[in-house]
Amino acid sequence: MAFAAQLFFNYLIGAPDAHAKNYSVLLGLSDGPALAPLYDVASGLPYGDDREKRKMAMSIGGENRIGRLRRSNLQRFAEAASLQEKMMVDLMANLADAVIANLPILAEEAASIPSATELTDRLFPKIRSLCENTLATMEV
Repeated sequence: MAFAAQLFFNYLIGAPDAHAKNYSVLLGLSDGPALAPLYDVASGLPYGDDREKRKMAMSIGGENRIGRLRRSNLQRFAEAASLQEKMMVDLMANLADAVIANLPILAEEAASIPSATELTDRLFPKIRSLCENTLATMEV
């Protein structure tokens, strides 16, 4: 579930470089191995609008094009991972809702950083749109 959440989050923010080397396992913990927190995460959404070229390094249920994910892809992902489809759809929907809800908070925080407003003005509407479109295709 933790890996699915990280993969889905990378999709929702349009992170094209989330390849296998950007996911790690922490060893030596008292509770046993655990997935490391996300790192090296960056959205490609503010840099160009060529939808055909916006692709993730890893696919979700056979789809790696950002903005093209459908519920059927989550179904295939769930089957391949021996997880429940509803669980994956709910996870994606909850993440999309959380990303949308946190954009204003992040924009307020970024406002104090010189030149950050230019990036947030270009990035946040695209992330919001991708999350809203993803929610619409999940039929939740």
